Amino acid sequence: MALLLCLRPIGGSVGDIEQGVYVEAWGTLFDIIFVVLLIGWFELRRERKQHIERYSEEIDDYKRWDTEEARVRIAGNLRRLSKLGVTAFDLRGITLRDFSFFQNRITKLRGTVFNTNSISGLANFGTVLDNVDFSATDCVGVVFSKGMLGGTLFGIKGTNLRFLQTNLVNATFDGATLEWTDFKPNEDDWFEVIDDDPQNRAQVYAPPFEDAELAGASFRNANLLNADFRYAKGLEFVNFSGTKGLETCFFDEGVREKLNTLVHVVVDSTPPVVVTAVPKESKG
Repeated sequence: MALLLCLRPIGGSVGDIEQGVYVEAWGTLFDIIFVVLLIGWFELRRERKQHIERYSEEIDDYKRWDTEEARVRIAGNLRRLSKLGVTAFDLRGITLRDFSFFQNRITKLRGTVFNTNSISGLANFGTVLDNVDFSATDCVGVVFSKGMLGGTLFGIKGTNLRFLQTNLVNATFDGATLEWTDFKPNEDDWFEVIDDDPQNRAQVYAPPFEDAELAGASFRNANLLNADFRYAKGLEFVNFSGTKGLETCFFDEGVREKLNTLVHVVVDSTPPVVVTAVPKESKG
């Protein structure tokens, strides 16, 4: 058959029988090509699934190690998963310190889970984020925390987290205990003079939620200390019901008063976000 296909351009016109042979030969060739492509596609899917399982298992092995080696290995596996199109990572129970997702070339965490309110096993136990930078990262729908029993039980412990220019639409911080120790209340302290020249200043501090999109985010029953929400976006659509420590937090002028006059209703966390804010009814 292959020989006939090769000689077909040389042989010129052929009879009906030979014509049928050539048609059948071409049909068989296309069938073979289709089967080869189909098998190749299934093989690629199988290899991709195996890679995802292996990288995810390695992350699970290292995520409770509080060492620099563990952080390097976790970052490498997250990058490999990202190249495979995975953005929703299971990071429940992780201990992560002094880590920047953007600097490790991980810019999409959409759908990732750091903590849930499930009591099955010990997956949630001990989730700690210390000096972790989520700046310029897609964190849409990320479940950072879901404390149990409507409180902070088993919620994450977070210290000095940064979310500059982070997309936090529909992110969940319910029951989290979040603290910032490096805050600067006075904006004049955000800059330092260089070479004693008042006109030459370098910015040394930025609010951790500056330019972050927070529409639809939830901090229900969270415990906040010194959270700086200045220059954040969408705060009027954030659920702060039951949140403790708001008196220690920083807001742009007029925002705190505006939040106090709203009842926040947050819908399902699946994008697109649809959030409504309804004024409280005045007591007659």
